[in-house]
Amino acid sequence: MTSFKSTSDLQIKRANASSITLGLEGTGDETEARFWAQRFRLGANSISGLKIAYQKKKYGYPRSVLFQGPSSNNAIVQQVVFGPPAFGGSPPLAVVSGPRVGLYNTSGTSPLGRALRNNDKEDALEVSCDRQIGTGGHPALCAGYRADGRLLAVGTDAGHVRVADATSRATLTTFECKSKLPIRTLQWLRNGKQVVAAGDDGMIRLWNLDSLEKKAATRTWTGHGDSVRCLAVWQPRGGSSDQSKQEIVLSGSYDHTIRVWNLLAEKEEEHHACLGMMNHGAPVEVLLLMPKSSSTTTAEGESMIPWLLSAGGTEIKVWNFLTGQCHATIETRHSKTITAMTCFRKVIQDQIDWRILTAGLDGLIRIHTWSPEKGILKHIHGLRTREPITSLAFDDSYLRLIVGTTAGTVLFKQQDGFSKELANKKRIASEQSSTAIFMRGQDVQAQVDDILVAESKRRKLREFDKALRQFRYGDALDESLNSRHPHAVLAVLEELGRRDRGLDIALSNRDEETLEPLLKYLVRYIALPKYTSVLIGVTYRLCDMYSGIIGQSELLDELFGRLKGCLRQEIIVQKKLLRISGMIDAIIVVQQRGK
Repeated sequence: MTSFKSTSDLQIKRANASSITLGLEGTGDETEARFWAQRFRLGANSISGLKIAYQKKKYGYPRSVLFQGPSSNNAIVQQVVFGPPAFGGSPPLAVVSGPRVGLYNTSGTSPLGRALRNNDKEDALEVSCDRQIGTGGHPALCAGYRADGRLLAVGTDAGHVRVADATSRATLTTFECKSKLPIRTLQWLRNGKQVVAAGDDGMIRLWNLDSLEKKAATRTWTGHGDSVRCLAVWQPRGGSSDQSKQEIVLSGSYDHTIRVWNLLAEKEEEHHACLGMMNHGAPVEVLLLMPKSSSTTTAEGESMIPWLLSAGGTEIKVWNFLTGQCHATIETRHSKTITAMTCFRKVIQDQIDWRILTAGLDGLIRIHTWSPEKGILKHIHGLRTREPITSLAFDDSYLRLIVGTTAGTVLFKQQDGFSKELANKKRIASEQSSTAIFMRGQDVQAQVDDILVAESKRRKLREFDKALRQFRYGDALDESLNSRHPHAVLAVLEELGRRDRGLDIALSNRDEETLEPLLKYLVRYIALPKYTSVLIGVTYRLCDMYSGIIGQSELLDELFGRLKGCLRQEIIVQKKLLRISGMIDAIIVVQQRGK
């Protein structure tokens, strides 16, 4: 045997994608790589020759679209945020970029949904937002949905916090800072009446929607020496311990510190409301609260206190914010500043595993395992994107991922659920029970024909049928209106009326775009005897819900006026019919007496 080695063996191998993502120490997890490629189409073509095959029999194909933000000059996407899903439907999406906030509907019938369904290219598309919220010409820097999704708060570069209706786009109130410096971050409190905001002046302010004085904040806390870039709110529910009675605001600043503020401190003690201060060692960009495992049992209810994760520079630190103790310091694989951090709940065979995702100006998304019991992160996978990332978010169901970049583009990724094979099996099992719902309102012969057709050949479930079965009442009504079959719309309205608050849920929280087809349907069919009994009740509820928006939209004013004219004309016709009926009754009575 000889110890001779060739020159090629002595040379250091060139780094490839595998050394970046899978070849690093402790990160060779190909199972994790396949999971993100199959579910969200992330990294499928950049894993060192590892070709990801989609499991057609189990999962559907994930969908992805890259589109330009709402700003016309490709301004930086400052923040992307999902709102709560409306009535079990698709969650709304707000994109903060330039002097406006674009609101997108993520359902399949919206412009974003159509682009997602028909997109086959990797180039950025022009996807129009459903509506926009203006900021008076000032750049928007942050936004946040209230817990019910009805209101959206927007922080601007001029030191304003605008609270707008998320459906009608109307600005309800505007809070102003005396310093006129930019507002960088804001959070809603649980009561839905108060907003906490902070920015470049280093002060944390609390505004109340019920307050008559909009220029002066209800509460103010001072302590940071530089811009505050992130906030987190902890309001524990229930319990009898002292911790459960506290309300805490956490603020991260460019002065390298994280401060803990007591919301329940008296107004006279605002300067002493700081409960503690922690030094991250770098400008703090992101704060994230993660709950501890329920199995953690300590004295005085300490298990209720969540972990606090702070990201600054290229490090993540895990804190117990009430004691100020740093539990762990994790040096991530990022080469530039971390700008976004979020969590993902991974469920496999009824077992929940948490993942912490970080993104930065290096264009990388790093995925870490998270142990709630130990409070420890471990890097297991990495993904590269085209542009530096500024914001990252999942929706509440963890089915949609949104990424904002410095180039003004937004990357939207969505799981497509189960494949058609499983959907067909479920449809065949429940076809007969669901078909009967939509037979109402049709002629007898049409019902017989439909039954014969269903027996000879099973029909595919319609979209409003699927939405009803999933309790997405608003989407069910929208899909029936899009079908342009008046009998189907009538059947859906009848079914919603039979369900507890189903009709109220389907009719509420609508804007000009979604109210227009419904009002046109009412104007056209309310006078037909077959439809009148149902549509009159729907009209009453619409008037009760939307009487306050009269005068805000010319289109809706015109449609409500036409509907009022139809009802007035119908009342006149009914009065004439009653008179004729009375005359006929009188003639019949006289004729019978004459005999």
